[in-house]
Amino acid sequence: MLNAQEYRKAKLIAAEMMDYFFNYRVKDLKLAVSFEADRLVIDLIGSMAEEPADIEEVMDQLQKPRQYEVEEYYEDLLGIREDLLNTEIIAAMIDEATYSFVDGKVQLELIRYIA
Repeated sequence: MLNAQEYRKAKLIAAEMMDYFFNYRVKDLKLAVSFEADRLVIDLIGSMAEEPADIEEVMDQLQKPRQYEVEEYYEDLLGIREDLLNTEIIAAMIDEATYSFVDGKVQLELIRYIA
């Protein structure tokens, strides 16, 4: 059984990534959040005219190792600034990130393993 804190983290991570795509004027954004036995999976799928200019930097940050030791501190910082994507904070809270952009369709998947 997942605790309330895992649900809060899922909400914060998903909201942060939705803000990122909204800043790039995504159209038809779909969000799917799945709580599985050993992981949380967040999928964002949408339509965009152009790939985000900074997506390589964002993915480099998101693919850094999870930082269990600072996760609780970082959780409190998510969502404080709407004008800045907190990729370092999200990276500290997730285990995997994958991204694709094909024919105007963007897909981002974030995975957080649950202990």
